[in-house]
Amino acid sequence: MIQEATRRGVPVFGICFGHQVIAHALGGSVQKAREPEIGWMNIDSDLPDVIAAGPWMQWHYDVVTAPAKATELARSAAGPQAVRLGRTFSTQFHPEATETMLSRWTTGFGADELQRIGSSAEALMATTRASVQQSRANADRIVDWFCETVVTGEFHDVLDNR
Repeated sequence: MIQEATRRGVPVFGICFGHQVIAHALGGSVQKAREPEIGWMNIDSDLPDVIAAGPWMQWHYDVVTAPAKATELARSAAGPQAVRLGRTFSTQFHPEATETMLSRWTTGFGADELQRIGSSAEALMATTRASVQQSRANADRIVDWFCETVVTGEFHDVLDNR
């Protein structure tokens, strides 16, 4: 489905597992990361006015290799964090993260996982409360850019003006 949507130029925006599915479907790969990325983290961005450095919520155990024809737009030490191929765009981080969402993620298995990596639900929620307002504004910029540039097919202009 991802391959066909990309071939037809149907706009696709993938997040986290969607980033991994898109990479795999379009010729990249997905491997288990050496270390999970869990928590609010910064990234390196080629388009900082669009994809801010962060903070961005991460909660994943895998790393992608971007498809050969894709443009990597942001990265962390673990690997690609934002990739675009035609009208398909994806992020490994969670621009949609909210305090309500994280309060669900940090219970049960999530709380156990945080403890396993040396953190806690309380620590992550404190960082979430400190980060979510900036993250929301940053997410709005990504969504606006995706709708105004990637969806319309005018992305080449952004790259040409860097």
